[in-house]
Amino acid sequence: MSDVPTRPLDRPTEHSTETNADRDGLGRRILEAASGRVLLIGGIGTFEAQACLDALDVAEDGPLALLLPLERIAPADALIEDLARHLAHVALRCWPVWYGDVDFSGLKRDTLGRNEVRLKLAAAAVDRPQLSQQWARAAVALAQDRRPPRPARAHWSIEIIQLCLAIHPSGLVIVFDAQALPGPAEAQALVHALELVAAKALAAVVVLCATLPDFVPPYDRILGDAVTVRPTSRPVRSYAVEDDDEQAAVGLVPVSGRPHPLSAVEKRVAQAIAAAPDLAPLFHCNQVVVTVRGSRPKVDLLWREGGLVVELDGYADHSRRDSFVSDRHRDYELTLSGYTVLRLANDEVHQDVEKAIDKIRDVVAYLSASGRSP
Repeated sequence: MSDVPTRPLDRPTEHSTETNADRDGLGRRILEAASGRVLLIGGIGTFEAQACLDALDVAEDGPLALLLPLERIAPADALIEDLARHLAHVALRCWPVWYGDVDFSGLKRDTLGRNEVRLKLAAAAVDRPQLSQQWARAAVALAQDRRPPRPARAHWSIEIIQLCLAIHPSGLVIVFDAQALPGPAEAQALVHALELVAAKALAAVVVLCATLPDFVPPYDRILGDAVTVRPTSRPVRSYAVEDDDEQAAVGLVPVSGRPHPLSAVEKRVAQAIAAAPDLAPLFHCNQVVVTVRGSRPKVDLLWREGGLVVELDGYADHSRRDSFVSDRHRDYELTLSGYTVLRLANDEVHQDVEKAIDKIRDVVAYLSASGRSP
């Protein structure tokens, strides 16, 4: 890479690692990670980080956390290529809604459709000056063919910036789960790549690892704000993407009030509820519920006034023993807090979404007749 910097970025002058960090504030710390820098967090992995992020109300105009596995650490190009591939896959899962609220659904690959794409992108670029309309037009054409939006000849830094914008224009915090970090002698390429992504992609980069490395080169360049987290036995929920083995380790924390952008089932149910005049005013997507045990689970659909939680479950949600146990513990705490929990299988929604909506409607009617509604 011809544009690789030859010296480290913002080398800290001393080690500022903390221990026993407040786990309840860790999710906010991840989302508030500084753009252009690398933050290391020891003693935690993807599922624990998701649990911390799960307890937050995530605003639409704030950053989202995208959790990714750290598959290859050398050479630097390999890590960057893996990142671009994951981002493109996530952007394709978010399609046809990009840039937060720009909907490209229903547009054809004819002259009229291409003109409409140009108009939508021009309007989106007014409030998003980093948006490359040339890249976006090519990416939209690929997404319309259900192909990963990776236009040829795009420089990697431009590609990553544009993919991040398409996924969430208010910014992404890229969270890599590194598991065990390599020793200092093998870490030069890894640290170099992390610094490059943070600097060139204008993103915050967080690295999760079992144990923080020693404060020696090259890790001393990225350990200035590092933190170690105390172990916990709290049950953890997974944000696994349904029916997608390649992306099983990828997690995108959803915006409060919107269906999960990577879940076709959530989007389909939310669309069906929005079209139902009796249900639309009641339900909101991805809401945090404070339980009597002090936990803050985020539920798929919530009718807060009626005390009804609707959870949409796929095989991926229960393919791990800890995820299965976690969901049962959540149900227990929600029940203690006065909520009724209705679980619908993803397969059921795929087969007959109207039948699933009727089940929700039946429970709403039951709770209303029982005096649970306002």
